[in-house]
Amino acid sequence: MKKDKKIRLNILIVLSLLIIILASSIGLYAWSRYTSSESGQATTQVAKWNFKLKGNSTAEAENTNFAITRTDNSSSVESGKLAPGTNGKFEMVVDTTGTEVSLVYDIVLTLTNCPQNLLFYKDAGYQNELPKVSDNGVDKLYIKEYVPVSEDSVKNGQHNETLYWRWKYETGTRSWEKDNNDEQDTNDKGKTMTMKIVATGTEVMQEPTYTLEELVRTAKIKIGDEVDYKAVSEGTVASTAQADTESNEENTNQTTYTAKAAETGADTDQTFTATSNMKWRVLSRDADKGTIEIISADGTTKALELKGQAGFINSKEVLDEIGKIYSYGDGAAEGSGRSVDIGDIEKYSNYNPEDYINHNTGEIKCHCGETHTYNSGTFIKEIIDEDTGEVIGYGDENGGTDNKQEATSDSPVTMRQTFYTPESSSKEKESFENKKAYEVIFQTLKNNGKNYWIASRCVILYENNCHFDVCKATAGYMYAHILYYSTGQSNGTKLGVCPVVSLQSNIKLKENDSGVWEIINIEN
Repeated sequence: MKKDKKIRLNILIVLSLLIIILASSIGLYAWSRYTSSESGQATTQVAKWNFKLKGNSTAEAENTNFAITRTDNSSSVESGKLAPGTNGKFEMVVDTTGTEVSLVYDIVLTLTNCPQNLLFYKDAGYQNELPKVSDNGVDKLYIKEYVPVSEDSVKNGQHNETLYWRWKYETGTRSWEKDNNDEQDTNDKGKTMTMKIVATGTEVMQEPTYTLEELVRTAKIKIGDEVDYKAVSEGTVASTAQADTESNEENTNQTTYTAKAAETGADTDQTFTATSNMKWRVLSRDADKGTIEIISADGTTKALELKGQAGFINSKEVLDEIGKIYSYGDGAAEGSGRSVDIGDIEKYSNYNPEDYINHNTGEIKCHCGETHTYNSGTFIKEIIDEDTGEVIGYGDENGGTDNKQEATSDSPVTMRQTFYTPESSSKEKESFENKKAYEVIFQTLKNNGKNYWIASRCVILYENNCHFDVCKATAGYMYAHILYYSTGQSNGTKLGVCPVVSLQSNIKLKENDSGVWEIINIEN
């Protein structure tokens, strides 16, 4: 929200509570306990069942007022009101005291008129977001926990569920993002948000396994968690596919890819084959789809050479094709593979590219997003987003070969600065609110001593020419490597590739004793 706006949002939190208790009738004898009498006869007593939902008081759910507590101590927002810049918590207690069976409890919170930029978390440090899941336009929050029966759980079955919430004062990094979110925050003023809570307790015989969709929606699987994914399924024979841009032929089950020299600018073709010995960690979660993307913690052992105009123009496509060969293992969405790109970084980073200013010798002292006009040279065309005015790609916007344009005094060419960098690992890390996200994108591969390509292109403006670069991860932060000068010279280098793969929502996973998620069931 813009600093000069004085908006006070009068949001009344109304909680409508409904508790549903489900006790399965499965195998009562399995949960029976036997007592002996002096006559030697045996009797069977049915295990006790008790399930209650409470607020942050001793009252039961039917009689309690669940308090939405603010913890921001802001004096600029009236006490008891929610507005951009406020945060707090919401406490519930699931009471299973006296229950003599193992159970799973599910809590579903249905939110009506919830402000778009008000987010919920499972921790006070805002590292593990509990996602709002859209169900026919209505936001819902999901909680699921397993409670094994034990002597302690029977005597004291108080299970605290605390949700932390935050409504940032400003959301976004670039100016247009902030403006759009300011407008959204303003549109949310004066609404009444209602929250309906349904708690369900279900008897279970053992700890259940969960689908990926359940793990994502309940935030059980977190950014940075390790997943035991095998990119090449046992018994799979790698199939070889050649890059063919002219015929545009597709290959299914493609576990080997050859990048042609004509595409990369290198002197020879380069072949990459997927392997099953990589480690993978969670990069992102999609709550509406119930899926995750995982990122290689190792990167490819083989480096990819990119060079010159061809390397710059085709870099995104080639890098994504290499990432794709890793997406044919059990549990993967086939063909979903790609290489890590700048969008993965900007998803988590609050660094504003508009704050970056060129400062190296010969560079035009301009901000990212500013332009310069040239009267000579050979330039690669920009592709502009009509809505934001930002550069979203380079080359022929129709996918053809009309990639370049010549600049003359009669027909000058204007180019835009799209390169930016925090310039150090400490600044890059500081910009990541989710530190695990920083770790999986930058820190792990840095510790392995590898620099790798980021599948995004950028331009650096100099007084007399442009540099056409491809981004890279190096020393724990994002930088770029020049491949082509608008004056005609070429440059190149070899760097690793970091694949990203999407997993299907219906697979089942279980966390082992080492904290690694194992894929244990594949639904066809």
